Amino acid sequence: MPIPTTPYASTDFPRNYFSGQRRITQDQTNYPTLSEILGNVFDRIDVQSGRSNLTGAGTTVAITLPRAYADTNYTIIATSVDETGGGAAGVNVHVTAKATTGFTLNVSGAPGAATISLHWFTRYDE
Repeated sequence: MPIPTTPYASTDFPRNYFSGQRRITQDQTNYPTLSEILGNVFDRIDVQSGRSNLTGAGTTVAITLPRAYADTNYTIIATSVDETGGGAAGVNVHVTAKATTGFTLNVSGAPGAATISLHWFTRYDE
């Protein structure tokens, strides 16, 4: 079979390339497929999220990350939601004790009879 003169083994490039077939150049070098490339990109985007409830006199919740980060170079976004309508809306949330395995969420006031749901999201910063 002659070596193709086009950079791809088929003139039907999009269908064949995106279906996982490898492209071949004139020097017969194999390049990674799009799914292999995107898989590596998405492996590097590390996001985690969750929620914890807080009731009574408590003002802190220790969060353990599902997967530990390599270091503490990650961003945390947290918010509170008054789940029971008991007047606990508007509490401030701040983060302390940030570590590779988790962090602590603190609220400005105890929810009392209400239930506060603390929603959090983390993203690793490269």
